[in-house]
Parts: sequence; C-alpha cells; structure tokens
Amino acid sequence: MNSRRFTIGTLAMLATAWFTLAPASSQAPDQGFTLRQVLGYPFPSDLVASPAGQQLAWVFNERGVRNVWIAEGPGFEPRRLTSNSVDDGQEVSGLTFSPDGRYLVWVRGGDHGTNWSNAWEPNPANAAVAVQREVWSVPVSGGAPNKLASGDDIVVAPSSDRVIFLQNGQFFTVPIDGSGAASRWFFARGSCSSPAWSPDGKMLAFVLNRDDHSFITLYSGEDQPLRYLAPSTARDSYPSWSPDGRRIAFVRQPGRGGPAQPLIAQQPSPWAIWIADVATGRGREVWQSPDTLAGSYPRTEGGANLHWAASGYLVFLAGSDGWPHLYSVPADGG
Repeated sequence: MNSRRFTIGTLAMLATAWFTLAPASSQAPDQGFTLRQVLGYPFPSDLVASPAGQQLAWVFNERGVRNVWIAEGPGFEPRRLTSNSVDDGQEVSGLTFSPDGRYLVWVRGGDHGTNWSNAWEPNPANAAVAVQREVWSVPVSGGAPNKLASGDDIVVAPSSDRVIFLQNGQFFTVPIDGSGAASRWFFARGSCSSPAWSPDGKMLAFVLNRDDHSFITLYSGEDQPLRYLAPSTARDSYPSWSPDGRRIAFVRQPGRGGPAQPLIAQQPSPWAIWIADVATGRGREVWQSPDTLAGSYPRTEGGANLHWAASGYLVFLAGSDGWPHLYSVPADGG
C-alpha cells in the first residue's frame, strides 16, 4: 500500500473532534453522559493519508453503521463521503488512496480478523441475497460511490486509473471510476495474495500459494512469464520491496508435511527472513528465528510486520523472549 498508516492517537483525536460536532440534543449535560453515548461513541479505523496532497481519510463505525470520511488541509474539517445508515454487519476495510489522490477505494464486507474459514460471509441481518465482499470507490472531490466488483485485497495501479483485486484467488482489474466491467488480469496456477507494486510501478510482487508451499512471484506484463524468487518447497509470504526496487524481503517458513507430530505437545513454528535479488531471482537468508516456542512465528496482526528502514536495515516483529518486540537486522545479514 502506498498510503501511510497513522497511530491510534491520531484516530482518537479525530473521533473526539467529530463527536464534539454532534447535535446538542444527543448530549445530556445534566447527567454528564449516558450509557447510550458510551456504547455509541464513534470508533475510527483505517486512517490513511493521500500520497498527493493534504488529505486524510478514515472509517467511522457509529453504532455499527460504517462510513468513509475525509478531511483536507489546512483546516481538516471532517466530511463524509458515503451515506450508509444501517448496521448490516458489513465491515469496511482496506481503505486506500489512488496515487494521484483523486479517488478512495475500499472493500465492503467480510470479516478479516476472523479465526475461522472465510467460506461464509457475515450476514447478521439474515439477508435473502448472498452477501459478498465488494470493491468500492468514490472521488474525493465528492459524488456517488461506485460499486466496482466483487472481490478483496485491493491495490490501485500506479497510473491511478484501475483497481487490481482478488477474486477466488486470481487477480482481476476494473476501472477505478466504474466506467467498465471487471476482467481477469492474468492467470497463475495456485491461489494469489499479498499484492505489492514495485516502487517504479512496473512490476507486481505477490504470494502464489500451492497448499503445502508458496512462492514470491513477480508479474511484469502479459508478454512476460511469471518469475519465482528463490523458489523452494517452503512457504514464502509477505513480500516487501526495497526503496530502490532492486530487492525484495520476505518471510520463509517450512513447507507443510513431514512426519506426524504429537497432538498434545506444542511444537515450535520456526521462520526466517530472506532477501531476493529481483534481477537474478537468487535469494539468501539474513535472519533465522530460534527453534523455541517463544521464537515461533508471531500471531499478531500483520505477522512479522516486515518493513524496510533507513540505511539498508529491515525492521520486523518477533517474540523470541516471550514478548513481542521490534527488531532490526542489516539487509546484508548480520
């Protein structure tokens, strides 16, 4: 994602600013506040900043009703871009600005924080029509939101005119303004996930899952074959481009299978950080977790949260001492 993510403190300030603008009739000055006010306090999430201007956007959940809001500098007066009025249990996630800052896109539906299968979408209203995850867009200047297609895991093309998304494990593309129908982008044998554009916008890295193993894969055009980086029988995930676009860092875990393990005894889940050269496809390990329960792959949001930092360092999350901490390691190893 090109959009920069902000702290929960900034979200809280936005929520407070919005709440103070609520009608006076909803306040109860004689009582201080009511239980309804406490339970109905707007909960902000998915705060993102435009890469091309002084704009912030976020999702407000007010008593279960989710809407997309925006604020533009220098005054940053909150403005609602969607007009949902019903708590239908459908979350709004993946909020993203287009690179030119003219559109916002998001996914409506699903339960991305669940611990169970995504085979059944949330449908608390018992709607007679099947609930689907949907890709939506809206111009930040104002106008009606556009339902673009059914799908998930969105990224906006560097040209800002199209949205790339996943449907049944394959990549599709659709005009960002809703002027055309979605179509399949390219074919890949397996199930795709985690799309990430190169800094120059010429290549897309993604994870190609084949059940017991997965590859970090590069797509560079319909006239070019897909390329695998440091392919093996391991499970590779979370590709992260270096700022110069010459290397990709990723997480490697052992492939599935092997001898049966005891059902009762806990087993370590080792993992490693690898770096692959985009031009040659060759890779090498730069860090390996300890083979202990505490050193197992983190189960926190975002997994290892692997990112490139300044001066050729990688930053990641690990709990080797029993607590989650941020660590750094040189991309050249050490």
